[in-house]
Amino acid sequence: MTLRLHLRSVGHACAYCLRGRAHFTVSPCGSASHEAELRRAQLSTVQSGPTLRTLLASSSGESAVTHLRPPQRRGRRREAGSSIIEVALMAPWIFFLFVGVFDFGFYAYAGICTQNAARAAASRTAADEFSQSSALACTSALQEMNEVPNVVGLSSCGALPLKVTQSTLCTQATVKPSGIACTAPGCADCGADNTAASTQVTVTYQSIPLIPIPGILTGRLNLTRIAEMRITAQ
Repeated sequence: MTLRLHLRSVGHACAYCLRGRAHFTVSPCGSASHEAELRRAQLSTVQSGPTLRTLLASSSGESAVTHLRPPQRRGRRREAGSSIIEVALMAPWIFFLFVGVFDFGFYAYAGICTQNAARAAASRTAADEFSQSSALACTSALQEMNEVPNVVGLSSCGALPLKVTQSTLCTQATVKPSGIACTAPGCADCGADNTAASTQVTVTYQSIPLIPIPGILTGRLNLTRIAEMRITAQ
């Protein structure tokens, strides 16, 4: 792009600008020394607000000051518009990703607590033959689940959101000591030792309402964990 400037102090002058770069020269247009003046011309620019103050100096010492607006960069506006469209297209996927991470984190935490509750309850009821009771199993399970939502302040384990049941697995005819009341056959060690007995605790936890994701996660989850331990009093 070629700009012709008419400056009173230096007469007719020629200025050249290539896409906003600082290639400005001043010399009498059409003179024989035009090319030499182009080489000797000096330029200093100072950014001042929305305008660009350009100081033009000729070889004769005469100078002139003019104000040129910087070229408008339409590319920035296009880039800003493209960014808005990209955010609008990605926002639903980012939201679903956040919801999935939140739900999965709570699901993992609830699963760990439920498993720990079943293990603690089984360990408590396996202490001796007189500890075969769902009430003792419930007490141990509540101690492990006391920080899980919708279980805080709960005092019973007969119904959801927390349900705990205890069973004594053994063969009544051969179990020792014979005072153990078998509620179901087939303990883990009964195949190798028909006198063995074990306690089995089942813990079922119902989660708080979560943000559902169609086809992946439902609004609520029911987690069930089972733990079995041999009765140590034998």
